[in-house]
Amino acid sequence: MRRAKDRATPQARLQMTPMIDVTFLLLIFFMCTLRFRTLEGRLEATLPRDAGSRVTPEEPREPVLVELRVVGGAPSTPTSPGAALRDPRRELEYSVGPWRTRDLDALGERLVAVRRSLRERTGLEPRALLDPREGTVAQDVVSVLERVLEAGYRDVAFTGAAPD
Repeated sequence: MRRAKDRATPQARLQMTPMIDVTFLLLIFFMCTLRFRTLEGRLEATLPRDAGSRVTPEEPREPVLVELRVVGGAPSTPTSPGAALRDPRRELEYSVGPWRTRDLDALGERLVAVRRSLRERTGLEPRALLDPREGTVAQDVVSVLERVLEAGYRDVAFTGAAPD
């Protein structure tokens, strides 16, 4: 009598066709979803255009720094931003370099004069840098931003300087 162990067991065969099909499907999927245009557009933007060897580097422009500070009344807190606007003693001080004022119209006139003098001196369009200090709220920044844009500045940035 023969034992069951001695019987020849059939070998399992590995089917390669489904694995090859799945591999090709994944390859086709990744080829179709790959985007070449993204990298192509970024490279084009960084190359000089029609400049040749006559290109001179642009002089670094010193920005016109406009600071906003609360000098009177209660400064706003994160829990009550509207309370600072209702405070009748609240006053703002604006400064452009060493020049300071509390009048928003005077600030606009000063920005026009500074822009004009910088354009005459350097020949370049000046930049404006707004620096709202602690206690200012969004309405304060928007009011100053309107004056800066009315003065003719087109390159405007904001700074996040540490509070005094």
